[in-house]
Amino acid sequence: MRSPTNRLSLLPLVALVALICPSAAAADSISMSIAPAPVKSVTSEVSWSAESEEGRFEVVYLNNPGVPCAANPQADNGSRISEQHGLEAGSTGSYGGSINFTPTTTGEYELCGWLVIPAGLLDLEGGPVTASSSRPINVRAPVIHLSLSLPQRPVARRGFTVDLVASSEALREFVVEGSPPPLAGAPWTPRPNRSRRA
Repeated sequence: MRSPTNRLSLLPLVALVALICPSAAAADSISMSIAPAPVKSVTSEVSWSAESEEGRFEVVYLNNPGVPCAANPQADNGSRISEQHGLEAGSTGSYGGSINFTPTTTGEYELCGWLVIPAGLLDLEGGPVTASSSRPINVRAPVIHLSLSLPQRPVARRGFTVDLVASSEALREFVVEGSPPPLAGAPWTPRPNRSRRA
């Protein structure tokens, strides 16, 4: 059976290892989220949070469907959505931010994030990567509803009212077209009467 004296003698050794290797206690990290759920033509917000013991820059890319994140931003083929950094020393501790993002097409995209060490005056963000993360996001089409109704039966040679109810998650234009009954054998040619944005 080990004596209490032997157990206590290990404490100075553990403390010494922690002083020699402080980086082993905490590692750089970055994570990302997006809200609300991304919809084509609607602005969402990509939020990121990071933690580092020394000055770091965040770099966030959006990759097209089917394109995985690369090991570093220089090798990635996506589109950068985070801001460029100037003559800064980078951030330390716990920090984060957000980026507005408006998708133009639907599909399964990949968010890619890296923490990098500032590399100097000529290539500020080209330093080694100390942490990375990725997150798939599915951009869907906006939900749109449209209905037409006639509150009263139309009468020949008199104007009439058409009730239209429309709702859309994204900015859209609707067009109402009307045409008299075609003559026998004649092609039907619609004539737009009114269009509005919804």
